[in-house]
Amino acid sequence: MGGAFLYQAPYTAWKPYLVLLIVSGSGMLFLDVWFNVRCLLQVRGIATIVKISILAMSFYVGMEAYILIAVIVISGVISHAPGKVRYFSFV
Repeated sequence: MGGAFLYQAPYTAWKPYLVLLIVSGSGMLFLDVWFNVRCLLQVRGIATIVKISILAMSFYVGMEAYILIAVIVISGVISHAPGKVRYFSFV
């Protein structure tokens, strides 16, 4: 996705990769939920749902820059956060 945006590839060239990205992220979330349903109430699960939702907005051409920046920021902050933050449960 980043390369497609940075090199200004046409939408039809990167659309299959967007679909693959959303499907693989949903699959990883599904596996996480399968083993631990509580992840949906934790910061890591909510961040994954938000990232998948944001990526789904990429189908609306014209917002790619904002979407790319948002996904990178969310991923960077959550993945480098301490375990206390990632596994914090809102319930």
